[in-house]
Amino acid sequence: MSEEVKVYAYITKENHLFVSNPQDPPEVSKQVPTRVITSNENPKDAVMQLACEKTGLSHLKLDDFLGYDKSEMTHRYFFHILCESDVSNISIQTQTHGKNERVASDLCWMELDAVLLDLIADHGQTLNRLNLTKTPAHYTYPGINFMRDCKGFMERWDNPENPDNEKQVNLHKTPHGNINKTGVSGDYKADTISRHQHQFIEGIEPGILRLVLVFINQFNWITYSSCQGHQYDSSIDAKPKERHIGLLSRDAEERQTIKETLIETTIVVNSRFPSNYPVWLQVSDRVLSSDDGDRAVIDLVFRLCSLASWDTYFTEIDAIYNETITFLESFTVTCSDTVPEM
Repeated sequence: MSEEVKVYAYITKENHLFVSNPQDPPEVSKQVPTRVITSNENPKDAVMQLACEKTGLSHLKLDDFLGYDKSEMTHRYFFHILCESDVSNISIQTQTHGKNERVASDLCWMELDAVLLDLIADHGQTLNRLNLTKTPAHYTYPGINFMRDCKGFMERWDNPENPDNEKQVNLHKTPHGNINKTGVSGDYKADTISRHQHQFIEGIEPGILRLVLVFINQFNWITYSSCQGHQYDSSIDAKPKERHIGLLSRDAEERQTIKETLIETTIVVNSRFPSNYPVWLQVSDRVLSSDDGDRAVIDLVFRLCSLASWDTYFTEIDAIYNETITFLESFTVTCSDTVPEM
């Protein structure tokens, strides 16, 4: 029996999920749009085509790749798609999975809390990875992404003889683990430090240092930003922060290599943890603004699952963090100009 590949579309509008709600027979559970794709189809393109054709919705935007897993003979890709238009519930004829008859179904919006436990089979596999509220305390990434003199930073990074590598920068460690230029907990402003500056190791928060060194020493990539993740007590007016690391490519070819490597990493590492694990790995395309122009960058983010608490996130994050490092260390690419751990 040959293996099949399926894509799943989590289409949301605010805190509602678009589902097929069968009218008859009533015992058929709710479903999200899904279909089997061919070997020459790109899952990302296929899921957008599925969402548009099967639902009839317009103004759809691909937001997140939520994960991959394999069950028996099926490879499954899960995507989050945002609906930015107003639609009404409609009744259509749809094929019941595994049968020849057709049953009437309502395509409708349902609140996530109501539908979570009522989806058929594997349709809710990665639903808990949705982060729909972008502004309250539940979601704090990505935030501001700005660097002064990005071109100069890249030159210092690749040239150990650059005189600016001798400059001293302000580094302060806060009681909550932030390393920044002010010493204030919850402040993420910091001077940029190249790998050749003597304060480089000192300027990296210990909870993300190993991963920074893997990207530098094994892949020769530029890490423009990193954060070990932070949780604050009630005395600090700051929201929790997810662990993440930012990568700045030298050219389009390197950017593509970075993205392909990180996507493979997220697929493998996420598949080694239960779908309800409180932390999951995500690749995020971003823009780094600078006074000398904008640049496309890629961040690797240890995301908080929507049903998990911050306490659970910080208790469980090291397991998936260590697994990520182990997988990346299995690659054979190495860099001759390495940064030693201290």
